[in-house]
Amino acid sequence: KPRQGYKILNCSRLHSYTLSCRHGAFDLKTGLTPKRVRLKEAVLIDDGFVKRRTRYPHKNGLYLQVLISGSRLISVHMVGEEVYQSNFNQMFILGRYDKNLFDQYYSAFPWTRVFRVKSDTQRDIAVVSKSN
Repeated sequence: KPRQGYKILNCSRLHSYTLSCRHGAFDLKTGLTPKRVRLKEAVLIDDGFVKRRTRYPHKNGLYLQVLISGSRLISVHMVGEEVYQSNFNQMFILGRYDKNLFDQYYSAFPWTRVFRVKSDTQRDIAVVSKSN
C-alpha cells in the first residue's frame, strides 16, 4: 500500500531512554518523537531477539524498532501496525516465530535468517532475507 513499509531513521546514539537522530531526539519514556508523532510501542532488538519492549498509552501510533548488537546501534525503523504485525517483521526483525512449526537454521542478523519448516513428510527450508 502507498506510504507503508519501513521508514529507516538516521540515528546515531541510544543512551538510556533517549534515541538521538538526525531530526531530533526520541523520548522513549514518554513515547513522543521529535515531530510529536505518538508511538504505540518501542522495541529494542539485540542480535535478532527482543530485549526490551515499552508500550505507551496511545491507542493510535507507530512502532519504533531499534536494532542493536551489544552496545552498537545498527538501525532504527518506524512502522505502522500492518507492517509491524506482518509475518516478515515478526520472524525476521523480532525473532518471533512458532517453534512448533519452524527451526531457525541460520542467523546472520540483521541481514539473513534461514528457517527450516518442520514437517513429518518433508523438510523444506524457508529463507527470509533482507533485500538492499
